[in-house]
Amino acid sequence: MNESPNKNSERPLSVEGFTAADFDLMLSMIDQKSRVLVGSNNLGLPMIQGIKGAEHCGYGVFKAKTPEYEVVFDGGNAMSRLPSGHKGYTIMSVNKGEYPYDFEAVRETLEKLKASLT
Repeated sequence: MNESPNKNSERPLSVEGFTAADFDLMLSMIDQKSRVLVGSNNLGLPMIQGIKGAEHCGYGVFKAKTPEYEVVFDGGNAMSRLPSGHKGYTIMSVNKGEYPYDFEAVRETLEKLKASLT
């Protein structure tokens, strides 16, 4: 049985194409203190595009270096895919210093996005 077109239109645009399994995976990574970045700009989550000073190192790897931190992450086709198969995410590694990543705010946003699926 197909879903009503109205049900999809009532959902916030930002979760279109995402599944509960997608959000569960990202929540589990946040619980493990992994810094999740997404490639989508509609979620209210940290994005690869938001990492200031990121430079492409080749093969989809990006590096950003500031006096406060040095981070590395994958972008583009090098990003991992969520269980739904078409949305990209990556884990940012902090090689030096402290990167300001708000795990609690990300968790709260993921929980709200997951809840909006129902």
